Amino acid sequence: MRWMGAPGIHSARWAGPTKDFRIAMARVEKELKEKHATDLSARFVCALSLAMPHGEIKSFEGEVHGHLSFPPRGDHGFGYDPIFVPPRLEQTFAEIDPHVKNDMSHRARAFEKLLAQRDSHGEYLIGIRYLRSLALLRRQMSYCDFNSHVRNTMDETGWIAGIEKELDWTAVAQGAERPLVETIFFGGGTPSLMSGKAVERVLDKISRNWRIANDVEVTLESNPASADAARFADYKAAGVNRLSLGMQALNDADLKALGRLHNAEEAKAALALAMAHFSRVSLDLIYARPQQTQAAWREEFGRRAFLRHRSSFALSAHH
Repeated sequence: MRWMGAPGIHSARWAGPTKDFRIAMARVEKELKEKHATDLSARFVCALSLAMPHGEIKSFEGEVHGHLSFPPRGDHGFGYDPIFVPPRLEQTFAEIDPHVKNDMSHRARAFEKLLAQRDSHGEYLIGIRYLRSLALLRRQMSYCDFNSHVRNTMDETGWIAGIEKELDWTAVAQGAERPLVETIFFGGGTPSLMSGKAVERVLDKISRNWRIANDVEVTLESNPASADAARFADYKAAGVNRLSLGMQALNDADLKALGRLHNAEEAKAALALAMAHFSRVSLDLIYARPQQTQAAWREEFGRRAFLRHRSSFALSAHH
């Protein structure tokens, strides 16, 4: 959300270390009062960038304009939705029907532009890959600077129904010339909080709307703390053929400092369990941790050299 340029891309940081947007909304209201602001117009902005294999980068922006209203109202949506009133409506984004909001949202407008974009040969630029991010966590990590929510339970049935409607909408937007799906990725948050049945429903909906490549790669990210043999078996049966394990570190001290729910032995056990169920397994590790030397990082990264795919991320804590 932007009002006079703020909070902009730093909106999650305004919510404090616990990512409580009640704190962020209270801060917005406080700053408006201190500035004696009379213009409460605001806008949500979504910026998407698509990096092509040959190096070209295409960018797409979607905006929805409206105004701020206090106190916050409504139980739907997330972030600043309870204080944002879209044009020609009196209800906030958090009060209106989620489907109505999604149809007019900044994200929908940005993705409409992206999905409609074609290359010089008339082919769609996007559509061969499907990414679904599950922004639900059992614990908020200080290095996660995106909109996410800590939940012990969730309405999985309703959430999956929303994804299915999104997939149907995307298919209609692409029209009859829908591209071949080669990659499907369930990203985090913690997708391994999903049931195997939920994963199966999403994959089934994709297969009903698109042609699927014979060698399609279907990846699901998993937290070692939620690794479970029965759950992994369900994912494999649903169609997942690659598991990405968020190990992040291989020693207990750093895992504790990062706020992870698992220890080093549990991470190793989760990796062994993943390799017993999937022929393709990758893992994530975080580097540039406090007091970590280059030699220690090289040693840690090298200990997993037997894996074909290892992803590494520089630590950036947000408080």
